[in-house]
Amino acid sequence: MARINWTLAICLTLVGLAFGAAGVVLAGGTKDIWAAILVEVGGALALAAFLAIAEGRLVRVVTKSTSETVRRETAAINERLLRLEDLDDAQRAESAKRDAARRAELDDFEQADLSVGRVGSLLLAAHNEAMVADGDPVRVRTSSETSGHVLHMLGYSDPSEVWGIFLDFEPFEFRGATFRAGGTSVPMPYKRSTTVMWVDEPASEIAVALEDGLRTENRPLYGFSLGYALRQLVKTVAVVREARAAEADDPRRLTGRVRLLLNDDWVWTDYGLESVHSAERYKVVLGHFDPAGQYIHSSIRVPESRRGCTDPLWLDAINWIQEREKHPVYFGDDPPAPAEHGTWPAGNADLFRR
Repeated sequence: MARINWTLAICLTLVGLAFGAAGVVLAGGTKDIWAAILVEVGGALALAAFLAIAEGRLVRVVTKSTSETVRRETAAINERLLRLEDLDDAQRAESAKRDAARRAELDDFEQADLSVGRVGSLLLAAHNEAMVADGDPVRVRTSSETSGHVLHMLGYSDPSEVWGIFLDFEPFEFRGATFRAGGTSVPMPYKRSTTVMWVDEPASEIAVALEDGLRTENRPLYGFSLGYALRQLVKTVAVVREARAAEADDPRRLTGRVRLLLNDDWVWTDYGLESVHSAERYKVVLGHFDPAGQYIHSSIRVPESRRGCTDPLWLDAINWIQEREKHPVYFGDDPPAPAEHGTWPAGNADLFRR
């Protein structure tokens, strides 16, 4: 707090009075000019003393007012912080409530009647969670066999409900055909023997229709099961939701967008092979030409410590990548030499094979 310098103020006042008195005495002796000067100097010193006193009082008043303002603003800030903490608690509670509802939705899925609406809600969830791009199908495995078929699922919906689902074992092709739905012209995929449209039929009829399509094309079933595919859909949505809700340092957070859930431990993304439960992830190096003009095959390199791993889910993921995605897997802690890629798939001892 500012204090008044009383010593300085008193000295200035006394000196001012002395100069004023001297001016009066000189005025009596006809020293008019010097008298006027002394009177002016004395007045100036007296004014300076007054200003010093006034300034001290003014600073004290302003300081007191500022302190009260700071106290009021501090109290207001503390109140706002308490409100924000309450908001954080409410946000966490709402997030937990929503997550519980989503888990309940997935848990109840297998016990509920398998309708287009039920399956379509999961397809909508996949798009809402940005698992796939708008307009792209969701892909799921139909059996645990590495050679098993992949089912492509494409839902058609109004803003809130899926009313039809196209299913096929091959990527959909659009050749300009359309159909009318709800007064709107909708693109229709090219129909193959394996293309099935699910509107209001029981799930069992859809499963038989898909199986008949495979038999019509004289293709092995490889353990095809629509029930397995739908369970994979449920698990895929659950994995994506957990990954999106996870913090940046949470091992469940995925780096890439999901292409296919391989099994309960591993997922194939546009980044590469990623673990569902840990921070383990291996980036796929896409095929390209090196500066010498030699083609470098797409591949994945994993640490040497993974060689010889007999975990069934790991082997399933590795086999899928090599046999279905056509990416060789190399073991080692250094980047593969171009020659390794250039000679694949023939005769490389470092190449993991089933």
